[in-house]
Amino acid sequence: MARGWAVLFFLAAEVGAFADDSLVSIGDAKYLAGPGAGGKIAYLRYPTLGCPSIVQAGSTGTVWIKLNGATASTFLLDITPNSKTGPAYALSVLGSTYDASTGITKVAYEVGSNVPEDTYDLHLSVPALAVSDLQYNCFKVVKEESADFRFIVIADTHFNTPTGFWLPGNHNPGGYDAYSIIEQMKKEIRALRPTFVLLIGDLMFGLNYDTEYETVWGIWKDAGFPIFMIPGNHDGYASIKDRWLLGLHSPKRDGLDYWRNYFGPCAYSFEFGGVHFQGVNTMDGTPERRDGFLIVIENYGGDLGPEQMDWISADLAGVNGPVVPFLHHNPMGEYRANKTFSMSGWVLSRILEFLTTGNLNEFVQEWNTQATGEFLLAKYAGRPLVFVGHKHIDDLKIHNGTTYKYVTTAGAGAFPGKKDYWGYAYVTVQNSQVVEHLYTSDPKFQSVPTGNLHVRSVDGEGAEQSAKITSGLSKSYGITVEFVMPSAPAYVAANGFVVQFAPIDAERTRVWVRTASPVAPSIHEPQSLTVTLKTAEAAVGGSVETPVAPPSGGGGCGAIGLEALLILGLLYFFSSSFRKRGSVRRL
Repeated sequence: MARGWAVLFFLAAEVGAFADDSLVSIGDAKYLAGPGAGGKIAYLRYPTLGCPSIVQAGSTGTVWIKLNGATASTFLLDITPNSKTGPAYALSVLGSTYDASTGITKVAYEVGSNVPEDTYDLHLSVPALAVSDLQYNCFKVVKEESADFRFIVIADTHFNTPTGFWLPGNHNPGGYDAYSIIEQMKKEIRALRPTFVLLIGDLMFGLNYDTEYETVWGIWKDAGFPIFMIPGNHDGYASIKDRWLLGLHSPKRDGLDYWRNYFGPCAYSFEFGGVHFQGVNTMDGTPERRDGFLIVIENYGGDLGPEQMDWISADLAGVNGPVVPFLHHNPMGEYRANKTFSMSGWVLSRILEFLTTGNLNEFVQEWNTQATGEFLLAKYAGRPLVFVGHKHIDDLKIHNGTTYKYVTTAGAGAFPGKKDYWGYAYVTVQNSQVVEHLYTSDPKFQSVPTGNLHVRSVDGEGAEQSAKITSGLSKSYGITVEFVMPSAPAYVAANGFVVQFAPIDAERTRVWVRTASPVAPSIHEPQSLTVTLKTAEAAVGGSVETPVAPPSGGGGCGAIGLEALLILGLLYFFSSSFRKRGSVRRL
């Protein structure tokens, strides 16, 4: 979040002296220029569910609004925890600027220093125009922007893909299906509490975008962690005209327009902790390039259009520190040139290929236009790490000193002999450098296998509560458990330490406890750990923290002395005629 500027139509432009959130640039001119056309993107153009904002408590940022020709001078902004377990916090509006070339109004705001670290929904109100808008799960507040942080990479969740049900990729004893494994993964990530998540394409199958985009949006809107998304080939198929075949209808459509209407821009960059992250749309190009019949597509390898190539160059030109690109396809290829789609031609060419070669390599496309692939390879030469998906496996490939890391599928089918399984990459950054991203040293088993980490409430009410952490993983990871406790001046944790807490209301308080998951010898021999949390008057000793101030104002978190703790605890004990009840937030 070091830079306060943005690229509009690939030209650098100041967003104002106040902007200090994570956004650097948006490389999707069509998204910025177009009006809202259904879906979930109306007036709020940034941040969005698929292009969120990260901002430090007590710092500033910018919201981008498009009022479709109208202008206003008064804007109201507030954020509410995505978990729905906390109060709303008003953002202080500092001013606004209007860009006539795009119709975008940029509203600068300040986040109160009392706002706890969490992921929030953002609400906009423009009273003069009777305008109201809401973006879910799009706003992350951090206590500080550190050069040491963690993030997670997810690839190929593939909602509605039949192979996910036919060939489940469980490397766990849980027997999940393709739907429940995504819900389990969300629970695990909430417990791991990374700074953010990268979701690198193929969120769906591509048969019916009307229902699939709506459902996938619903899956991620309550994630509880910020998700930086870019599209994959299954998200961006097009049909340039209505087509019918054997009673099946392929309507005229463009998957990338659906993406813009549900998740936000297809390409953008952001910064956090001194690292520049560049999200690239590798399913780029005209609808004619992406043309097909439902999921029968001639060209589904990676490619770039000239406008995005210009943006990539401009975006990287101003970067001096480390860069981590994330994209769906690997530009290393193999390359296979784009062809013009025709239904009969597609079928006949596959038959001919099989009869003459004995294989169906045309079904496996990594990248289409070689020149655009080589352009991207040159731009990323010497960058330490690039995250890619598409192939549904873990793998590492090196080109020009750059490691291209494939991340396994999170929800598609696991084919026998292919070594794909359901998982996600856990990445550790220290001093603005990626220092770890492998679960094991096996190049085909580098991701954390989903379904082996669980946090469950043991005793979910009252002044003393417990949560049980069970792990079948061979590595220990930091875990954060959120409790809803009776309000108290301080709290004590066993087998963990309190990282922050914040009032919900006069009677209830959210408390976050950090611990480490146990190490298991195998997924079939999981190990458990119980974390216990008590109000200050219920115990002495352990990890004690004072609360984040309520929304009306105040400071942050910090430890208090034992003497003060005892005095406050005794006063609280004798002044309370009853114990207030609470619960562990179920992960």
